[in-house]
Amino acid sequence: MNKKFAQEMSFEDFKDSINQEMLNELTKMNISYKRAYSIFKDILEESSLDDEDDMGTMESIVRHIILDYTDEMLADEFCKYETDWEEQ
Repeated sequence: MNKKFAQEMSFEDFKDSINQEMLNELTKMNISYKRAYSIFKDILEESSLDDEDDMGTMESIVRHIILDYTDEMLADEFCKYETDWEEQ
């Protein structure tokens, strides 16, 4: 899928392009369609690819969504325990 096509995907198009196996993977991680779509849009916004460049298959995009979501969760968890050790 090229970047321009991906940028033009509506939420419904995105949702319809996810097969049952990909949905199962998102469900295992408790990632809703709306959250997955939001991460997808963030990935597109942060991408340095040109409009005609290939973004990969929907399966690889879903894997990136899961990785980004996991990174967010770990960062949130890390921040809970982050303290300035010099102040203690």
